[in-house]
Amino acid sequence: MKVVVISRGRHTRLKTLEWYKSAVVVCPESELNDYKKVCNAVAIPDDCVGISKTRNAVVRMFNKKEDDCVLMLDDDLLSIRTFMNVVFKLNEAECNVLFENLQDCAENAGARLFGLNNRFDPRVVRRNAPFAVHQWLGNVIGVIGTEVKWDENLKFKCDCDCVLRELLHRRIIWQDARYSFECDRDKAYGGNSKWRSQSEIEKEKAYLKQKWGCWIEFGKYKSQEKVNLCVVRNQKIDLQ
Repeated sequence: MKVVVISRGRHTRLKTLEWYKSAVVVCPESELNDYKKVCNAVAIPDDCVGISKTRNAVVRMFNKKEDDCVLMLDDDLLSIRTFMNVVFKLNEAECNVLFENLQDCAENAGARLFGLNNRFDPRVVRRNAPFAVHQWLGNVIGVIGTEVKWDENLKFKCDCDCVLRELLHRRIIWQDARYSFECDRDKAYGGNSKWRSQSEIEKEKAYLKQKWGCWIEFGKYKSQEKVNLCVVRNQKIDLQ
């Protein structure tokens, strides 16, 4: 497995590298020299604008065979934490074990896309549901093989689209619900902030609603955008 950090315009503010130092940073070609001054970096073309094009470029770069695996971290992650028993931060060595276990579980379950719980809130952890096979992923995303694709019509709301595509074609993704991440979501300069606006977000939500219909819903949770994938993977049993 190759662990990479995706970054743009933030070579002086790589929060993820403060606690996960061994990752390779993937940046635009025009910024490569700036990034190389502070970290181990490789470049993708400057026209890979938006999350979808960037993720597709990373998968093409690192996954050449069907058993290759790349794990993509956002550059503004403050920590990865577990909710089990006591909430605590994982160090880099513990993260490596977690990432390897994630890949192993995903492969054995038949999934090609895997990640962590998107809700950093121990109050909503379901102790009887330590993993999920139909929830959306983001910020920490692993890809096995070459077949997972992101819709390049989307720049921002693309990870939920990719999950729905995998659920449609492969019927499963893998999420370890016992672990989540803390990040400066949508607050820092650089990254996609140059192109992000509320009007663009609304356009993408309308595009996704037209594409997926009843299988996706949008709402608000406090100050955060809320996305719900309306895909059921549990059997309903009537006990009488």
